[in-house]
Amino acid sequence: MTTMTTFSVSFPKALLRRLDRVAKREKRSRSELLRVAVLMYIERKRHMSRSLQDGLAQRPLKALRGFLKGMRVGQIREERDRL
Repeated sequence: MTTMTTFSVSFPKALLRRLDRVAKREKRSRSELLRVAVLMYIERKRHMSRSLQDGLAQRPLKALRGFLKGMRVGQIREERDRL
C-alpha cells in the first residue's frame, strides 16, 4: 500500500475552477487529477531530457533544432487550454 502525504497548494481561483471542471468531467478527485498531472509532467520532462541527451551525443545541431522545433508556443497553449 502506498503511503500518502498531505500538503497545501495555492491556485488562482480561475485555475482552480478549471481544475474542478476537468475533475468533475473525468469523475476524479482533485488529488487524483493532480497526481496524474504531476506524473505526466515528470515523465515528459525525463523523456525530453533523455531524447535531447541521446540526440546531442550523436548529432548535436540536428538534435537541438528538432527539440526546439517541437517546442512551439501553439503546442504549449493547446496543452494549457485542455485543462
